[in-house]
Amino acid sequence: MNISKSTVLRLALEGYATLQVPQFYVGFGLSKPNDIISVPDDYFCILKADGIPCVGKQSGFLYLTQAGYNYFYEDLKQAYEAACDSGLDRLGTGWAGFVAEAQKHFAKVSAQKQKQIADLQNKLSQLQFFVP
Repeated sequence: MNISKSTVLRLALEGYATLQVPQFYVGFGLSKPNDIISVPDDYFCILKADGIPCVGKQSGFLYLTQAGYNYFYEDLKQAYEAACDSGLDRLGTGWAGFVAEAQKHFAKVSAQKQKQIADLQNKLSQLQFFVP
């Protein structure tokens, strides 16, 4: 996937402790064209607002995955700390708060993913039982 690094870092630069990538910047080309980078597709995922992974044709919001977070970690840290230095620390806890929010996010997404897997396995077992 080709994406602008400034787009990935946009919300961190504004002091938001989130791994969401603002699709407004992606869709309307408002990112800086000189910082386009190529990264694997698995650095991003589509999630619903409550952290539920989108499957099939469901729509949602673009987020960094754990692999994407690890890849952009230092850049996110630098961007968020710059925001904090400018007085935009919306959590009031600095970089440690951002990391804590990221870990909560990944735990929530993992739990939602496991729930979806269990639900799908249940539906599959019902289908095998009722359809010969």
